Formats: sequence, structure tokens, C-alpha cells
Amino acid sequence: MSQQQRKLTLKSRLARGINSVLSGAGMRLVYESRAGEPTARELRLRLFRQLAALGFAPQHIIDVGAHKAAWSRDARSVFGDCRFTLIEPQIEMKPQIDAFCQEAKQATWILGGAGAESGELPLTLSPQLDGRSLAGSAEEAAAHGWEQRIVPVVTLDQVCRDGKLPIPEIVKIDAERLELDVMRGSTSLIGKSELFFLELPLFDFSPDQSFHSIIEFMRERDYEPYDITELNRRKHDGALGLVEMAFARRDGKLRQHHGW
Repeated sequence: MSQQQRKLTLKSRLARGINSVLSGAGMRLVYESRAGEPTARELRLRLFRQLAALGFAPQHIIDVGAHKAAWSRDARSVFGDCRFTLIEPQIEMKPQIDAFCQEAKQATWILGGAGAESGELPLTLSPQLDGRSLAGSAEEAAAHGWEQRIVPVVTLDQVCRDGKLPIPEIVKIDAERLELDVMRGSTSLIGKSELFFLELPLFDFSPDQSFHSIIEFMRERDYEPYDITELNRRKHDGALGLVEMAFARRDGKLRQHHGW
């Protein structure tokens, strides 16, 4: 590991420690992971402001894997009159999500996960709060000595139907290796929601979904890559390992013009 990489790793660890203290007050330290590279917050805020400048004004946004509501908070800073539905299975996130729901005009938190079918799934309680997943097996959890907690799972079709909510214009899915499962439970949204934000791996982190399989899945449903709003690099070598990509409807409002 180079000296620069050691410094970046130290900064990352220090920031995580500070954030663990600040989280109780609903605050978060934002830092750049690499010199000169934009943060995820900068990238998504730039896109949100760009959309607003184009006259795009969503009435409903669904945030799957809301975690501490940072993504929704940034969206709300631009789309202040929008309704939000946050889906997050970790009860540990309650202080931050409750704070967001109190600040927003219309916001609902569903304590659970999202998937292809409604029901229940085990949440693997890894030490890293932002890496906990419904995709982990009992064997994997046991091998690391991690507990599992059974949590309810809903489909986005069910969320919109049972809650009598309008089809969201924007859906963000951070489901830790289950992004395509969430999409499979969103059939009523496909072709109607303007933007889906999905995480795409650039390495073989999961046998069930890859960069190419997600692109292919979305293209088969008439969605095309529109923008990249997060860059996650591997800690040990700095290689780009994961991106958050916005997919827009092929024949939607955001792709009406194809000239440079």
C-alpha cells in the first residue's frame, strides 16, 4: 500500500468514527475519498439540480435502502415539495429517518426490506452498518460469527398499491446485491417511473448480478444509462469497484433530444 493510500484509508476510518458519534444528532461528516474526485453527494446534487433546471418536478420518490436518509435528504433539498417513501430494514437507523420524516412535508418510513416478493428474509448483521444485506446466507453469517435478524420484505408494487401512493417518478435502490430482485417486484413502476438509481458492481462481488446483467436487465425494459451519481473504490488498490447509475426511460422526458 502506498503512502497516499494509507492516508486515504486513515481518513476514511477517522471519518467513520466521527460519523458514528455525529449520527445520534442526525449529522454526518462528508469527505472526498480521493483528491480531486467528486463525492457521491456532489454528484447526486448536481444531477438533481440539473433535473430541476429542466423542469423535472417529481411528486413521489421511493428510497430503497434509505440507511440514514442522506440520499433522500439531498433529493429533498432540491425537490422540497415531493412526497418520500423510505424503505430501510435496520431499526438502528430510526433516529436519522425519524428526523427526516419530521422535517419533510410528506414522508413515510417502511421498516423492512424490498424484494421480488413480499414476505420475510434474514438480515445479516455484519459490523459495517452500510453493508448489511438480505442476500447473505446462514452459512455465510455463521462463518463470520454474525447474527441474523428476520425482517419483513415488501414489493414496490405492494407499497404503491396498498398505500394508494402515486407511481414514483424517481426510485433509488441500494439493496446490497438484491437490486434486480427489487426491480422484479416493481412491475407496475416499469415504464412509468422516469428514473431508477441502481448500484452496479465492476467486479464479481456477487454471482447473481453483474455490471452487464444489470445493464441488460434495464435495457430489456426500455431504460438506458443516464448518469453516474456515486463512485466507490476498493480500499486495498483504489480500483473503481461500484457505481450508482441513474437509468432513464428510453422514450421518457429526459431522453427526448439525442443531439450532442
